[in-house]
Amino acid sequence: MLNKIQNILSKRYPVELTNKIIELYSKILLEYRKRDWKNCIATIGQFNEACFRIINLELTGNYIDLATKLPNFTNGILNNWEQYSSKDEIFRTVMPRILFSMYCLRSKRGAVHLSNIDPNEIDSTVLLYQTKWFLSELIRLISNLPFNETADLIKQIISKENELVWNTGKKLRILSPKLKAKDQILCLLYTKDKLSDKELFDCVEYTNFSLFKSRLLRDLHKKRFIEYEKPYCLLSPIGMLEAEKIFNEI
Repeated sequence: MLNKIQNILSKRYPVELTNKIIELYSKILLEYRKRDWKNCIATIGQFNEACFRIINLELTGNYIDLATKLPNFTNGILNNWEQYSSKDEIFRTVMPRILFSMYCLRSKRGAVHLSNIDPNEIDSTVLLYQTKWFLSELIRLISNLPFNETADLIKQIISKENELVWNTGKKLRILSPKLKAKDQILCLLYTKDKLSDKELFDCVEYTNFSLFKSRLLRDLHKKRFIEYEKPYCLLSPIGMLEAEKIFNEI
């Protein structure tokens, strides 16, 4: 899916911008799937800036490269973009207003009192699907693929995100039954690092604790996916890469 999106975007926009959009979109999905709401929102903020550059390029013909700081996103910019009456309304009005709403939600929700319910999960969810809408609409407008392929790609983009890790309140559970126990361990440690062997055993529900330690944890330690220093397990840098690969394939 990402390769198709990249091919479509690269035929119209600068390579550095196209690559950045793909990189950020991949990271947004990853952070959302592992329920890291703060990093998800922060990455969506960067995605928003990349999309700002696309709208500005579409309307003015001028590309603001990634090294150049963007101006503050204000109502004045929205009004200015709307004046390009020769351009498609979707580029000068609809998409900018979606971006502006994302910008406001991303920028104006930082001050949360301890007594309040943290809004990061609900903010991440609405921002994620606004991100999906923007990317899907862009593909719909500029795709050079046949109609059926474009429609299928859009369906893939807007598909509902399935949670891989569920926090029951007492422990973490992997919701994909097809994942092997070793992969579950990596995903659990990616979500919450420094879990004990007993905590991991309870989460995975392996049949035998001794075998769990000797066959699974020791093997992962030997391969340098984790550092197992009884009783705690830490995810290594290569273990993180492997976990990310698993998250992205779900």
